[in-house]
Parts: sequence; structure tokens; C-alpha cells
Amino acid sequence: MRLAGFSFGGVIGGSVATQLGDRLRSFTVVGSNGLGLERSPTPLRRVPPEADEAEEFATHRYNLNQLMIADPGKIDELALYLQKTNHAHARMRSRRFSRSGALIEALPKVRARLDGIWGERDATAYPHLDERAHILRGIQPAARFAIVPGAGHWVQHRTVRAGGIRSFGSQHVHDVINIFGEPAVSIHAYSPPLTAMQRYDLTGSGLARTATESAEEDW
Repeated sequence: MRLAGFSFGGVIGGSVATQLGDRLRSFTVVGSNGLGLERSPTPLRRVPPEADEAEEFATHRYNLNQLMIADPGKIDELALYLQKTNHAHARMRSRRFSRSGALIEALPKVRARLDGIWGERDATAYPHLDERAHILRGIQPAARFAIVPGAGHWVQHRTVRAGGIRSFGSQHVHDVINIFGEPAVSIHAYSPPLTAMQRYDLTGSGLARTATESAEEDW
């Protein structure tokens, strides 16, 4: 089993990871606080009770840019919808937990591998990303720590503009696993198309090309 926790989910995930013990293979902390570190205050705005829809969305857009998405040009309609919906359903004040040392207290008790992912422009960590890496590697020296260029706190949000390209290193292996008993659907968009891609086998000396995809339109 592998576990990842984003933001406040990472604080909760730390406690869950300690309870999973040897059943857990890895725990990845994604932009989480709860590490007992100081952070600069983030100026946010409240949605006025009498706000109309335009003012409400303008406030959410401002808050998203201040806290979640560093590039205002990447705040799309989906991000605004999610912010508006989740804001209306929020029932818990997580700030005091995020500013505590709950996660740093849990991490040394985690038996699984520890890794970290942070956005380069994460408002909750910038410009002290190195402190996060230092904490993880102080617990596990081999911990991997990835910084996503240009990304804000909401590091999962797309960081490639329309028409842009995201390339992967030579060591990247695409691996999708469904660990649950129920069926799952995974949707992928490929470029170049699959019909222009080649098949490889992993041999003792590396990757060896075995075939090139070929198909008709109904492939």
C-alpha cells in the first residue's frame, strides 16, 4: 500500500501512516505543513455575505492566487468551481493543526519510505523549501524530494499552459495500479498518438525496441 497526503491531508496522513505500520510501502508528503516551521501569513479575503456571484468569484480568484495557484493565468473555471464548492462545505478549521508540529511528530514513527513533493512557489513554504527537504532527509537520508517548477501550493493543478509540453526524464516509468477490489477506469491522452509509438522490453542491458504500433481508425 502507498499513501500520499496533500496539504492538511498530509498532516492527517502522517497519523494514518504510523498506524499502518509494515502494511505501508511509502508515504509521500505533498505541500503539507504541520512540521513546526514558521510561515509567512497569506493575505486572504472573506466573501461578503451580500456579495453577488461576480464578486464571490472575484474573491475566490484572489484567494486562489494568493494561496493555491501561483500563476493567475492558470486559474480556470474548474479551479474556481472547486474553490467555491469546497468553501461552502467547509466545516473544520484546520489552520491550528497545520501550524502545529503534528506531522513532524508522526514522521519518525512511519516505517515506510518517506518522500516529499512541493511546488516551487508554494505560498505556505516559499522561499524555505530546503527546510522541508532537510526535515524529511533528517529522518530518512534517502528520502526523495521533488520541486515542481512554477507550481504553487496546489501542486497537482496543471502547470502546463494550453499547447505546452511536459516532458519526463529518461528514468520515468508509467505505472498505473488499481489496489482496490472494484473495477477502475484510467483515461489517458497520448501525444504522439499510440499508433506512432513503439514497444520496448526491459532487458539486462536496458530498453530494447520490439515493435511499432500499427492500427486502423477503429483500433
